[in-house]
Amino acid sequence: MWTLDIAREQSPTYEHLQGFAKFSLDSGYSALGFYLEHRFAYPSAPWAHGTGCVTPDLVKRLRREFPSLQIVPFVNLLGHMEGFLNCEAGRQLRETSFKGMQGCPSNPDFVRFCEELLDDTLAAFDSELVHIGGDETWELAMCPACADSPIATSTRSPAWTRTHTSSSAA
Repeated sequence: MWTLDIAREQSPTYEHLQGFAKFSLDSGYSALGFYLEHRFAYPSAPWAHGTGCVTPDLVKRLRREFPSLQIVPFVNLLGHMEGFLNCEAGRQLRETSFKGMQGCPSNPDFVRFCEELLDDTLAAFDSELVHIGGDETWELAMCPACADSPIATSTRSPAWTRTHTSSSAA
């Protein structure tokens, strides 16, 4: 598998994605990753994606045309969330006020938001795999809710990560 970066304000057309899908199969790959960030039209976050994003219908159309190619969604559910969090509707979900790259895992609204994004993803993609991110989380435990947590001093530990991602990964 190789991954196509659709984030960072990319606006691939169906024809572009069709070409990448064909190229993948012609090159012997059975899977193609779509790195999405906020450039997927998540039904639960219509305020974030902007114009020209990849839509659920476009993904389903690709799957019909290329049934032997698994299209794997790469979704970020902690870091790399600035496309969501720097929008008016997402600001209350941020870990920090000025960076806004990461959501606050102690905020129940953020957890619900991630669950909705994951539900949207699973409804559009039929892949056996879903990558939920978790990298570049330098802002962990910087907000008051996380800083007051008894595990704030061990935010890099596997136990902390399991605690805050287990409901999304289940």
